Amino acid sequence: MLRGAKSGIALLLAFASISLLTPVSSFGEKWDTTEIALYATALTLDYVDYRQTIEIVRSDYYETNPILGKYPSESRVRNHFILSAIGSYLIADNIKHRKVFLIGFILVEALFVNHNISIGIRF
Repeated sequence: MLRGAKSGIALLLAFASISLLTPVSSFGEKWDTTEIALYATALTLDYVDYRQTIEIVRSDYYETNPILGKYPSESRVRNHFILSAIGSYLIADNIKHRKVFLIGFILVEALFVNHNISIGIRF
């Protein structure tokens, strides 16, 4: 149990560190308040999805994400979600329609989280 808590803390710290990078775009455009709030929401849902996926790994369920495979290890799940957080930031920071991308990311994550809840996965 402690091992899982350490993984969760490490992932949360990674997400928090990425959040500190959000104020300025590589194009020199600052992120506005709405964009920062959207990114924070996306990261929150990504973290909930991560915790649910860890619950899947520790239970009788199997994972349906083809990138992770049916029975991924906790470290594979952690690494996947860290890369997801970093990748989503880099994409959002380097595209013109940042808000559209972030809203899409939120909708996709909300679908995953909602599906997991509907089959009894807690976080």
